[in-house]
Amino acid sequence: MRGFKAKALRRMALMIEKDNEPGYVYPQGRRHKKVFIDAMGKAHPYTVSGMAVLASRADRLYNHLKRDLRTGGS
Repeated sequence: MRGFKAKALRRMALMIEKDNEPGYVYPQGRRHKKVFIDAMGKAHPYTVSGMAVLASRADRLYNHLKRDLRTGGS
């Protein structure tokens, strides 16, 4: 999103959420499970750590607002 709408959304997010300091966020939790199926067809579950994203609370709010505008709100 570019232009006036993006600037307005960014300003709204900064007015609502004052925290603009970047911090690490784990969107899918710190760990989630995956399953490896070997050649014999047997499942082996294991856990992996979620991808860390460097974003502030205002950035995350901006992304949520942007998604709501795109999908028509909820």
